[in-house]
Amino acid sequence: MVTHAAASDAAKFLVVPADENMPKGFDKAIKALDITVRGFRLSGTKRKRIIELDPVRT
Repeated sequence: MVTHAAASDAAKFLVVPADENMPKGFDKAIKALDITVRGFRLSGTKRKRIIELDPVRT
């Protein structure tokens, strides 16, 4: 996640491993800060990795 100003109206995304659980209470903080969470997973081979982005978590 990258932002240049706390008051920015830019969309904010946090991309995390798809199979990881969020720490307790983390979802409330993310929601309060208006951050969208996306999961990702790696597939493919050692020579050619593919990044798969999951749908938005709600």
